[in-house]
Order: sequence, then C-alpha cells, then structure tokens
Amino acid sequence: MTLRFAAGALLILIGATLLPVPGGAQQPYILGLEDVVEVSVYGNDDLSRVVTVRPDGMISLPLVGEIRAAGLTPEQLRERLVPLYARFIRNPQVAVIVREFRRVRVTVLGQVMRPGVHELRLGASVLDALASAGVLTEAAGLGEVRLSRGQAPPVL
Repeated sequence: MTLRFAAGALLILIGATLLPVPGGAQQPYILGLEDVVEVSVYGNDDLSRVVTVRPDGMISLPLVGEIRAAGLTPEQLRERLVPLYARFIRNPQVAVIVREFRRVRVTVLGQVMRPGVHELRLGASVLDALASAGVLTEAAGLGEVRLSRGQAPPVL
C-alpha cells in the first residue's frame, strides 16, 4: 500500500485496508501478519504466551506447536486452540486477546514536509496519512488531486 504525492499534483495510492468499513456494523477483527496476540491458558501460566503472527501467518505455542492465526478472528483462533490443548489438559480455558494491532505502511512522496515511509494504524484514513507526512509545501498542486486504491487507475 502506498500513498504518493507527485510534484505539482497530489496522487494518493492507498490499499483498501486503510479505509474505514462503511456502514454502522462493526465487523469482527481478522488477525493478520504482525498482529501481536496473547494466548492465555487459565491455570497454566507456563503455557500462556504473547506471540506475533509471523509472515507465514502462523504462531508457535507450547504443546500445540504451529497453528495458523492469520485470517481468523481471535474467537476462531480460541476455538481451534481448545481441542488442541484438550489433548493435554482437562477442560482447558483459553483466551485470545489482541495486544498490538498490525500497522499499515504508506509511502508519501512529493511536496510534503516529511516525505517517506509512514506507519499508520489499521483503519487509518487518507487524512491520517496526510497528517503523518506533515503540511504540504507551497509548491504542492492541490487542484490536481487523484485517489487510487491498490493497483486501480487513479480517480480524478
């Protein structure tokens, strides 16, 4: 995902993950790469861990080993862990809590005070990206703003 400011024109390339979900319904959070989750096994502190979802989408936990976390909600991950721990523990009580949400990296180039790569929180807006890059310089051409999502052609 990139956010670009071209000299004289403002061109914004941004991934869909930066944009808030339309409508009022809150969707369940889907775990992704670089999310940090805490897996707690009640009464078994030696099995509880804070782990980061790796680039392959997996996490590693004592006893259960490798398990896919990316693409699941925290509740779905918990539901998958319970039977795995049940092979070793009677009636395991497992909790999965997101401790750190992944960040989205955007690149801002052109007529801004701080061009370069900026990290934003998931769900950040285009205005958040602009604020991260600082004020526009006097040479910025605000009359030629373009917004592009992913690989789609820019919209004038």
